[in-house]
Amino acid sequence: MTDVDFAGAAALVRSDFLGLVEVRERTVVWANAAMHRIFGYNPRELLGQPTRIFFPDDASYQAFARAVYPVLQTGGVFGGEVEQRRKDGSLGWFRFNISLRSDESDIIVAAVIDVTEQRRA
Repeated sequence: MTDVDFAGAAALVRSDFLGLVEVRERTVVWANAAMHRIFGYNPRELLGQPTRIFFPDDASYQAFARAVYPVLQTGGVFGGEVEQRRKDGSLGWFRFNISLRSDESDIIVAAVIDVTEQRRA
């Protein structure tokens, strides 16, 4: 990785717009500050939390898994918009781009953007 690549990656991690999260066994193992802000959590509050906390109900949680995991198992990238629950209980729409981390086959990486306002417009 070049210095420019590293600088770009660091800027993405520090982004206030793009939520980034790493998940192992459906548990949050890392999240950037934007991910916490987007969903209304304090810094590092998401660490160790089950991903179920983001879903309005068990049915949507299971449907998400049925959509995402087959794509990841074939080495693909899942992209889509999903309704999610924030810490305060409010619901919003979020665009996801999800893949397996290239150096760790059991870690899922997701980039998340809040598209609630665009969907309301």
